[in-house]
Amino acid sequence: MKKWSLVLVPLILFLTLTMQVWAAQPIKLIVNGVVTSTDVAPQMIKDRVMVPVRWVAEALGADVHWDEVNRSVLVKQKQEGQDLSSLERRLELLEQAVAAKTPEQAVETWAEGVKMRNGALQYAMLSPELRAQKKAQYESQGWVTGVSSPWVEDYEILSSEADSFKYVVTFSLVSSTGSAGQTVAHVTVKQIQGNWFIDKVSETHVGPATGEEETPAQANILTGIIKETETGDSPRILVEGDPMASGEPSLTWVYISARTSFSVSHNGEVSSATMDDIEAGQQVEVVIDGPMLMSYPAQGAAESIQVIK
Repeated sequence: MKKWSLVLVPLILFLTLTMQVWAAQPIKLIVNGVVTSTDVAPQMIKDRVMVPVRWVAEALGADVHWDEVNRSVLVKQKQEGQDLSSLERRLELLEQAVAAKTPEQAVETWAEGVKMRNGALQYAMLSPELRAQKKAQYESQGWVTGVSSPWVEDYEILSSEADSFKYVVTFSLVSSTGSAGQTVAHVTVKQIQGNWFIDKVSETHVGPATGEEETPAQANILTGIIKETETGDSPRILVEGDPMASGEPSLTWVYISARTSFSVSHNGEVSSATMDDIEAGQQVEVVIDGPMLMSYPAQGAAESIQVIK
């Protein structure tokens, strides 16, 4: 009996000390993977962990108030858009910093964005209405417009009419083989709350040899062969028209929305269709809805798409 007592007493003392040491270890409060320091440390009370509600709620983006009269803790989740994320806030401040104070500055900044293929800079210069039309296109490209060849070598800005806030921007394009002609953009700007923004854009392409317009960017109708189709949140098709004088293919990304109508023309008879009937290799006639986006390939929204068989 004494032998068992000699064994149990040290064991009990060891377990007691171990539990005391474990209990003395501070309890960490981790919110969304971040260790949060509190003025009152979390505690274990009757097998439950108690933490200060203010620190947890505020770490999750809520407002916390103490109502002394009713002896109540008021926790209110902030409404969407009320509390911008760090990234959204940074973008907002950057766009405010580059906001154009004159019409010329708006066109200059936009043109520089086109030359740099910087969709984010172009987007910052657009009016709210034009942003709503073009945002999906910029996002689908990862905010990098155009392709590596041909590229914009330089541009020139001219005012088309005095005090009309309309400008003509001529972009000189080159490729590895030399001149790829010019793209002429007709730009209209307007003032919103003291700053100036691009409100309308239309464009045409002029070939390097003939001086004739080669792309239907300014026209309402685009014809060609579907080279690629993309589905998802921003469905679009890549249409290839006749080659330009430089030999570069005439390419246009055509974006499809809920307003886009589809049809099939076969031996003079036209029947309705859907996006499911659109495939690579088909000849199509596209009616463009609104202005084209300055890039290569060009970009525009489809009012209607008709498959020609």
